[in-house]
Amino acid sequence: MVNAAGPAAHAIATAILGKQPWKTPASVMTLAMNLGFGETRHTVAFTLTGADGRQLFAVPWRGRMFVGTAHVPYAGDPAKIELPHSEAATFLAQVNAAWPGSPLEQAHVRVVQAGLVPGKPAAGAHTATPDSEPEVDDHARDGEPALITATSVKFTTARAVARQVTGIVCRKLGASSVCSTAHTPLPGAPAESVTDLLAAARRAHSGVDHAVIDHLVRSYGRRYGEVMQLASANPALLQPVAPGTPVVAAQFAYAIAAEMAHTVDDLILRRTEIGAVGAGTPAVREFAAFALRGGADS
Repeated sequence: MVNAAGPAAHAIATAILGKQPWKTPASVMTLAMNLGFGETRHTVAFTLTGADGRQLFAVPWRGRMFVGTAHVPYAGDPAKIELPHSEAATFLAQVNAAWPGSPLEQAHVRVVQAGLVPGKPAAGAHTATPDSEPEVDDHARDGEPALITATSVKFTTARAVARQVTGIVCRKLGASSVCSTAHTPLPGAPAESVTDLLAAARRAHSGVDHAVIDHLVRSYGRRYGEVMQLASANPALLQPVAPGTPVVAAQFAYAIAAEMAHTVDDLILRRTEIGAVGAGTPAVREFAAFALRGGADS
């Protein structure tokens, strides 16, 4: 049994093993705000040093400035993460203290992003120490050789963790394994550089706004052409679905046709960046529902 239940993994393992938890979920939080606040428009990434010596980052992305990361202990249900508004306010105050002259206010925050990672409580009521490395526990040492618990902390390490787990499983089953994930390109990964792919895409679609082409290439890699194919009969599908986001209607159609999107949240939160930048307005959600009813390609 491979226990890969994310932030609930250690709770599940302790229930099976009948032992005390050795990890606890720690929430991580990032604030997304407009690039421009006060009289300044920030377009470069930089770091800040918090009062506790922790490094904070500020990174522009998709028309927003993301500031993070807060680490907060979490004692609630891992399946229903809810952080009180006071946590965001506390972190915003920490950012302002680390950023002399910062004009940040709660009104500037477009969206609060929060998630759970394995970690352990740290000193202080508003701090936690998340794990910095993935972890794979073979519970043979706990007297349960059929159980493996795998936890990761970043998407960028997920394939390496999967390879490690696959190796352990195959060894336990006495099976040979040739795990090729380290050498298999991700779907849509270009053989050439992104710069070269962008240039080729602009040449191939010279009549389309470069901003639209660049957004699709950076989102889908070589698969951008599949999205463009959906819009070939209806150029209106290349119009943004809402102000403040480069996401176009063809992406909704593609998510439904090729990416198993079935709900409004699939389209807003999981297949496009609309939710990440705080652009999921009621009007956008209504259009997403319209797309799911078959209207995105008309």
